[in-house]
Amino acid sequence: KWFSVVGLLLLAALLSASSAGAQVATDFYGQASLLPSGETGVQPPGSKPSEPSGSAQFYQVGDPAGSTRVEVEISGLAPGASATAGITEGGCQGAGLFTLNELVADKSGTAHSTTVLSGQQAAFGQWYVTVQLCDPLNPGQVCSLCGKVSAVIPLAGGSVPPQGGVAPGMPNTGNVDGPLPGWQVGIALAILVLFAGAWLKDGRSRLP
Repeated sequence: KWFSVVGLLLLAALLSASSAGAQVATDFYGQASLLPSGETGVQPPGSKPSEPSGSAQFYQVGDPAGSTRVEVEISGLAPGASATAGITEGGCQGAGLFTLNELVADKSGTAHSTTVLSGQQAAFGQWYVTVQLCDPLNPGQVCSLCGKVSAVIPLAGGSVPPQGGVAPGMPNTGNVDGPLPGWQVGIALAILVLFAGAWLKDGRSRLP
């Protein structure tokens, strides 16, 4: 009997872990790569790899209002530097829609911010995330980053941006709607077989 109980507990834990992983994958639904070139996605001539760049990730909050959590990460900043971020419509220079929380770089030059947009869902292809880093009148600096918000497409083996590849800082969410991985199916079947065997053995032992 104890063997059967252990089998059931292992099976429940396996299914619970799979469900939790699927939930994380479902929450993450949009992203933007933030580059100095903004809309083109190509680094401008003379740019250096150490110049600031980053990403924005969009998550479902799961509340009745249908809110979205926006997480922005920028790297390549001077320690202690601050930056303002927002969402515009139609392009990097489009009309401002939302202001995101301020970013402040840590000792490594990386800055993070999290903002909840109450009752808002990302408009893919129309929303752009912009980050202002410095005084635009100061030449020779990267003063702004920008990227178009795109949907995350669930594929077998990982969720990727529509253009292919995972942008810097973007999580690989796994297959949202696909079946369980093979190893999980194998373990689940093995537990079920062992449980059935233990149940049959217990039943035979009770026969007169």
